[in-house]
Amino acid sequence: MKARWDSLIKRTRNVFDINIDHMFASSIYERYIVPHYTEDRYYHTLRHIQATLTALTDFELSPIDRVKVELGLWFHDIVYDSTKTDNEEQSAEHFAKFADYARIPMKDMVEISNLIITTKHVQVPTEILPSIICDCDLAELASPYYIVNAINVRKEYGFLTDKEWIKGRTEFIEGMLDKEHIYHTGEYRTMLEDTARQNLQKELDTLTKHRDH
Repeated sequence: MKARWDSLIKRTRNVFDINIDHMFASSIYERYIVPHYTEDRYYHTLRHIQATLTALTDFELSPIDRVKVELGLWFHDIVYDSTKTDNEEQSAEHFAKFADYARIPMKDMVEISNLIITTKHVQVPTEILPSIICDCDLAELASPYYIVNAINVRKEYGFLTDKEWIKGRTEFIEGMLDKEHIYHTGEYRTMLEDTARQNLQKELDTLTKHRDH
């Protein structure tokens, strides 16, 4: 992951024509990013970030747009507290501080911050970059490791009773299945939509059995 971060920093320098100090970038990774993604987490870890970055390779983007989405993905879960509802907004604020230090142009900082907030998945994105970042964030719904991921999400909600978890998780899954489309891009509607729905339905069936017993 450090190599991916270093690659992103190099490309960020190029597309924005800015000078990001190598020591500063390495320090951000080691002392800021890694600790944030490891503390009290089971699903929202660097492994999830790696999965989203891998998903991004499924999309054709210009160099600058790819950098924007990558920066958004690296920071979109930098703040994660399962008891809070403003994680994305706080994550965007953390990115803004990084962008200020790195001297990323203001208009680009605002755009990337908005991409991060988009991963709250409240509104249906209508533009391509928000659609792509949301789809990358949800790519693991179609993963063969879906059940393992679901178990890890449950661990992050360890403060809930089983009854509370089943209720909340059921509502989440039913909300996803009720959507006309889970994914927002044509690529992922073709590649992942059916598998994601199958995974969600299987978990829902299991939750329903536990709830009814």
